[in-house]
Amino acid sequence: MNARRISRCSWPDVMDDRPPAPADLLFRYVFEERLAALFPRGSCVLDLGGEVGPHGLFLNARGVRVEGGSTAVGGRSGWDGAFFGLGAPAHRVLDSAAELQDRLRPGAAVLLSLPGPLVRDPLPRTLPGRDVRPASSPRPPGEGSVRLPRARDVRRSLGPAFRWRGGFALGVVVRSPRQPDWAERHPEGFGLLAAVEKLARRWPLFRALGIHVVMEGVRR
Repeated sequence: MNARRISRCSWPDVMDDRPPAPADLLFRYVFEERLAALFPRGSCVLDLGGEVGPHGLFLNARGVRVEGGSTAVGGRSGWDGAFFGLGAPAHRVLDSAAELQDRLRPGAAVLLSLPGPLVRDPLPRTLPGRDVRPASSPRPPGEGSVRLPRARDVRRSLGPAFRWRGGFALGVVVRSPRQPDWAERHPEGFGLLAAVEKLARRWPLFRALGIHVVMEGVRR
């Protein structure tokens, strides 16, 4: 894998010269810790978000082979797992669904990040640090309606070949305020919110409130 080939849509801060917001860093840390737990050194994993992005580079540094893009999905079979990272264009997770069933070996893990049920805009505009507009809020004139894929759409597309085991949400409590330096001025407050987020992110009733919903499953 070419470490310089970073997708400009797999993580929003690749596109942005501003420092990443603390919430962005927290979400990335939580997601990548789960990636590390699912995919040990020597695994061969698909990045479904397009070209290999920062999550893939994180795994690659840990000795995991990561391939990205539709050509990887359409190639050999027997992959050890697949993931769809934070901030990747949401429609791509369904684009890869049909072939994914045939490309993963039995027992392969999948970790898929989707926009939360209350998020209606395409990512990455809805990531923390940007305006997150709930589904019930009006759109500006001229802005078309966009239907984002939800967890039920992914389950339907992947079918009975996959078994789903829980999951978690990101952004249930921690949401970057409009003032980007708020966390720096109130580190204790941000730490408290992060602790509450850790407790709440896996509760089914709270997952619907997250900016991101992360699905975890396994190929039967």
